Amino acid sequence: MRKGFLLRLRKWVSNLKRYRYFLYQIIKTKFVVRYAQSLLGVVWVVLEPMLLVITLSVIFSVIGRRGLPGVPFPLFFYSGVLIWRIFADSLTQGTRTFIEDRSLIRKIDYPRWLSLLSRLSVTFLDFVFANVAFICLLVYYKVHPTVNWLYIPAVLGLQLFISFSIMLIFATVNVYVRDIGRISSVLSTIWFFFSGIIFYFPYEGKTKLIFYINPIVGIINSYRRIILFGEAPMLEQLYSAFAACVLFFAAGVVIYRKYSRNFLDVL
Repeated sequence: MRKGFLLRLRKWVSNLKRYRYFLYQIIKTKFVVRYAQSLLGVVWVVLEPMLLVITLSVIFSVIGRRGLPGVPFPLFFYSGVLIWRIFADSLTQGTRTFIEDRSLIRKIDYPRWLSLLSRLSVTFLDFVFANVAFICLLVYYKVHPTVNWLYIPAVLGLQLFISFSIMLIFATVNVYVRDIGRISSVLSTIWFFFSGIIFYFPYEGKTKLIFYINPIVGIINSYRRIILFGEAPMLEQLYSAFAACVLFFAAGVVIYRKYSRNFLDVL
C-alpha cells in the first residue's frame, strides 16, 4: 500500500513537470479573467481586508475588546485573515473548480488536479498582493524582522498543502453532488469564528482543545508568533495541522482516483 502511494505521488510530480507550461497558462488566464472587468482590479485584494480591519477596529474600540493583549488590533486581525483567506477560498471557490473548468476538461486531456493547483496558485497570488498592506502596517507599528521569520515558508507551505487536499475532496464530490458548493460556503462562515481570527484563543485551559480540533488555529497562531513576536512556532500547536495534511490528502487522493475517471460523463 505504501509502495503504491509513493508510485502515485511520483506520477503526480512527473505530470507537474510535464504540464508546467500548461499550468502556467491556466494560472495566467484565471488571474487575468478574475480582474479583467474590475475597475480597481487586484487593488481589491488589499482594500477588502483593510476595510474589514478598519470596521472591526472601530467596533472593538467601542465595546472595549481586543484580540491579543499588547498587540494592536489591525496587526492581530490582518495577520490572521491573510492566512484564513487561502483556506476560505479553498472551501468556496476551490469547490467549484471542476464545474467552472468543464469546457477545458472536455476539450483537453490533462491531469484534472492541475485545475485545482491553478486555482490555489491564483489564491496565493492574491495573498502576496494583500501582504503589501500588511507590510505597511508592520512598518507603521515598528515590527522588525527576526531570524525566526525563516519559519514562514514552512507554515505557509503547510497551509497550502491542507488547502489543496481539501480542494481535492470538495471539488471532486461537487461534480456529483452540487450541494457541496453550498455546504462549503456555510462551513467556511462557521469555521471563521472558531479559528482565532477575531478573538484570541490561548493555548491553555478549555481553548487548548480548539488547537487539536481545528488545524487552522495552530497555523494562524504560529504565523502570529513568528511575525508579531519574532518567536519560533510551537510544534505542539501544529499537531492537528500535520494530521490534517496526511488525512485530507490521503482521502483526497482516494476520492479523486475513484471518481475523476467519470468526469466527462457527468460534466
